[in-house]
Amino acid sequence: MSSSSDAEDIQAVVRGDRAAFARLYNRHERRVHSIGYRILGDRAGAEDVTQETFMRIWKHAESWSPEKAELATWISRIASNSAIDLLRKRRETPTDVVPEQPDPSRTANPHVSAEFAGIRRRLLSAMKGLPDRQRVALSLVMDGELSNAETAAAMGIGEQAVESLLARARRALRGALDGEKDELLGSFDHE
Repeated sequence: MSSSSDAEDIQAVVRGDRAAFARLYNRHERRVHSIGYRILGDRAGAEDVTQETFMRIWKHAESWSPEKAELATWISRIASNSAIDLLRKRRETPTDVVPEQPDPSRTANPHVSAEFAGIRRRLLSAMKGLPDRQRVALSLVMDGELSNAETAAAMGIGEQAVESLLARARRALRGALDGEKDELLGSFDHE
């Protein structure tokens, strides 16, 4: 949800105020990075998405309209579009580079146990197998902390379409991780 400080800061960014831009960056960087990381599955890509997103915000701040979307929704849409653009470029350009392993230092709690880091790696790996639109919807809800209505606005689709994408994504993840259910649940047993 956009705060009045967000609205004031974006208007100041339109006028070229770098301090206001820095405040927006500080408030929204983690969400943008998380969206990029979920969609692309690697830290370098998430950093590229973060950079591209905030560059677009700086250049096009005047295009945000409070009547059309909350600022956080608008920023999340830019982030997801930037991630999808990068994902498409990667598919068009074959590479021999081995993908990075997930970075546990970017989790919400820096003291996440090894078990949770392993579960997170498995979940991210399973998410890579989802179709782009499902991955984007799931990322916006999980990392962007958007409601289904806000996710629909960010993706430019209807709310029922978002609900359908989320349901299919969750089913696919359950199916992908079903074989590991006992192992994953066993990591919580400390006996």
